[in-house]
Amino acid sequence: MNKNCMILCIILSFLNFSNCFASGWHIADDIVSGNFTGNYSFLDDVVVKDVLQVDKLTTKSTVSDSSIMLSADYKKGTQGTAIALWGSNNTNAWKSDIHFISGSTGSIRFFSWNDVDSWRENMIVDENGNVGIGVISPVERLDIDGNIKLSGVIVQEDWKLPVLTNGWINFGSGYSTVGYMKDKEGFVHLKGLVKGGGVGGENCIFVLPFEYRPSEGQRIFMQPTNPNVVGRVDISSGNGCVYPLAVDSGWVSLEGIVFDAN
Repeated sequence: MNKNCMILCIILSFLNFSNCFASGWHIADDIVSGNFTGNYSFLDDVVVKDVLQVDKLTTKSTVSDSSIMLSADYKKGTQGTAIALWGSNNTNAWKSDIHFISGSTGSIRFFSWNDVDSWRENMIVDENGNVGIGVISPVERLDIDGNIKLSGVIVQEDWKLPVLTNGWINFGSGYSTVGYMKDKEGFVHLKGLVKGGGVGGENCIFVLPFEYRPSEGQRIFMQPTNPNVVGRVDISSGNGCVYPLAVDSGWVSLEGIVFDAN
């Protein structure tokens, strides 16, 4: 649309012609500024080279039950200003909307209309990245109020292989290698069969990273050791050392060691 045609379009809007149709409206550098009122409909692209400020932008498809409105106001509370995506049907009744909220909360909120008299907040992604479903103030990465139906599996982290110290090595011969992992409940699991290292409180089989150490104190575990007897393995919450306190260096099993971690 050229400049003259656009000016005519604006004049018509001032005369209460509610819609001004355009095909490919380009707002270029030669139009410095202006305040325009009224409703404008565009049949094609709108290209803005500087800033376009609108109170409300509505897009409608050719399907009667589909529309999207971008709105700068936030009508669900006082959390701050927002960009809202509203969905409606052909009777202009709101069905659902998404709010991208700025200001004090910085959250993304998902609402649906109950078809009677109120909105229901279904989900929120808060400013910390926590997701709440049925919860408006999530305190964990995923906070759900309600039942969960799961058709797949919860994938645990892979086993991590530590650096063995003080002469300890994996037993080999087809036995499990030493490893540790933390499950989804926050419990650390150890596995493996080792041999050949130093025994006693001055020796570590290996050292656990901070987030894999016991939550408090020094934990005692009774573990199988050579020659098929029960020995003692301690794990320190302070330095993360796995101590072979009362074992035989011929072999000692770490299988079955489980504890709550930091």
